[in-house]
Amino acid sequence: MDHPLTDFMADPERRARLVAAADRAMEEKIAENFKWALPDVVGDECTKFIKEHIAPEVAKHLLQQRSVILSAAIAAADEIGEKLAKSLVDKAAENLAKSWDLKKIVDGLFS
Repeated sequence: MDHPLTDFMADPERRARLVAAADRAMEEKIAENFKWALPDVVGDECTKFIKEHIAPEVAKHLLQQRSVILSAAIAAADEIGEKLAKSLVDKAAENLAKSWDLKKIVDGLFS
């Protein structure tokens, strides 16, 4: 007794269409996997290359410029400190002025 699937696959044209469809599906799946995996592989290799070949050279160059970078960082820190101190003084003066104005208003209301 034949199985329905055996009967179905017995037709050579149907069998050829199914094999062709299976081949197309497999090719599409491989292409899809390739499309999604390729950027990761390329990205990983670029990261590896940068770490192995570029980063050490950048580090050497930065070390050669250490004193210049340090001077600039110190100057920036000084400038930030000065601006922060000025801002704090300005804010304190503003709060004091508001407090004084508020005191005069409250005194005027309750006098």
